[in-house]
Amino acid sequence: MPEPDRLAFLVVKPDGVAQHLTRLVSLWMRDHSYQLRDFHELVLTPERRALL
Repeated sequence: MPEPDRLAFLVVKPDGVAQHLTRLVSLWMRDHSYQLRDFHELVLTPERRALL
């Protein structure tokens, strides 16, 4: 079981989103006692990429 003070950052790449794997990843996290604290879906446009 993960320690409560440790966090993980998870990114599902566009090919994984296209294959509808986001839900499977969240279920895997739940099954391994990780708690999803926040979820953001971000579309990386050329304008947003320029800001990075």
